[in-house]
Amino acid sequence: MKKLVLLAMATMVVFVACKKDGIYNPKKKISKITTIEQYNNPDYSDDTNVYIFKWDKNRLLHIISPEKVTNFVYDKCGRLMRVECINREIATWYEYDGAKLSKVISYYDGTERFKEYALEYKGKKLVKITITQNGFPQRSINQQQSPLSVICEPAIAQVIEKDIAVAETQSTHKASVLTSTVSFEWSGKNISKVVSDYGEIKYEYELTYDDKINPYNGFLGLEFEDSYQGQYIYKNANNIKTMKRINSSDPMSITYEYTYDGKWPVTIAETYFQSQIRYIQQIEYKK
Repeated sequence: MKKLVLLAMATMVVFVACKKDGIYNPKKKISKITTIEQYNNPDYSDDTNVYIFKWDKNRLLHIISPEKVTNFVYDKCGRLMRVECINREIATWYEYDGAKLSKVISYYDGTERFKEYALEYKGKKLVKITITQNGFPQRSINQQQSPLSVICEPAIAQVIEKDIAVAETQSTHKASVLTSTVSFEWSGKNISKVVSDYGEIKYEYELTYDDKINPYNGFLGLEFEDSYQGQYIYKNANNIKTMKRINSSDPMSITYEYTYDGKWPVTIAETYFQSQIRYIQQIEYKK
């Protein structure tokens, strides 16, 4: 009996140790996302793209779009180890420290290590990311697969990547390596405040959420290029409603509207301050 108890405990430890960051197994699994850029200007027609999610039981293997195929590679515990953007020669690697994601590294052409994200936690909550960029390759900003978007709300990721680009152009010195930080404050299970510090430039953002289920929670994925937010949030439990810059004379705000099937979003509409474009996601789930 003692041996059986010990064996059961050992099995439980292995199961618990594996089922941590890097495992995306939501109750409802996405099968298809249609993204729409909806223009208010009658001179422009709406742009539409379709993304197909391919699963092997409880594991997401591929996302297929007209322009690229993204493959997800896992370790023996089923934790995400690598994301490969086949048509873009971009690969993102993930490292873990025990239960938590500790580092995200982006490579170009398989060997050129051009961006690294180091994560810090307080308890279970992510509180800081240190971003190190080798030189200033614009492709790391415009690659449409920001590694930052696998760590936090992609709306935050997109804004921060743009802020980094501004910091680079306004910097009075051009070091070979640029280091910046992003800090987070929490309200319950969601990030409520973000502070991005680039040395000479510093921005603060406040966020609000609804009380519905975020279908992308835990997804170390990548950003759909037709939508700046995507809602595949790494840590947040609920769906973002607003994101506002609070410490700058340059106003920036994003609002989100949802339609739901029960507690699960089926449509997400994203609008930027003074923008002529709405970014819409139509989400379909596996039956």
